[in-house]
Amino acid sequence: MIVLEPLDAVTVDALRATLPVSPQEFVPTWLREGDKTVVPFEPPLEIDDEFAGRICAAFRHEGQAVLWGLSGESWLGLRLHEGLAVPVDPASVRAWHDEFFPVDVALTATTGTAAILFGRDEFGLVTGRTAFVETVLRISVEQARHWFAEYAKEMKDASHHLLDIAKKYGCQT
Repeated sequence: MIVLEPLDAVTVDALRATLPVSPQEFVPTWLREGDKTVVPFEPPLEIDDEFAGRICAAFRHEGQAVLWGLSGESWLGLRLHEGLAVPVDPASVRAWHDEFFPVDVALTATTGTAAILFGRDEFGLVTGRTAFVETVLRISVEQARHWFAEYAKEMKDASHHLLDIAKKYGCQT
């Protein structure tokens, strides 16, 4: 059994103040810091070994050994689930995701250089340097944006908000 350590309240409050505007959007000033690219994607219901491995490889390349995991409840201030320290290994990433999803959740680098939002509203966001984004998604930024635009078009009747997300993040619709 994997035990994830809780983050202290000061760290969780700092993360809520600097990273997310809501459980599904980042603070614009944080996005402008450094060389960040944002790409929406269709989040899986479960993280398999291969995807968890890509996530870990991308964060390791950023120099991370531990990530900060937040849940939607932490953002909303309900404090039902505070942030957790998540070791950068596939089993821990899967355990963290399985614990909270389908609540909106995010994994962030402790340095603030990269993050992944897994939204319950049929999209997620990968944010970081281009190499980080492409490692997580396994395709180029351009391909990922094209793919998300196609996904948004296919889902427009059931999930019309995805077209707005696609447009917001530069996906050609």
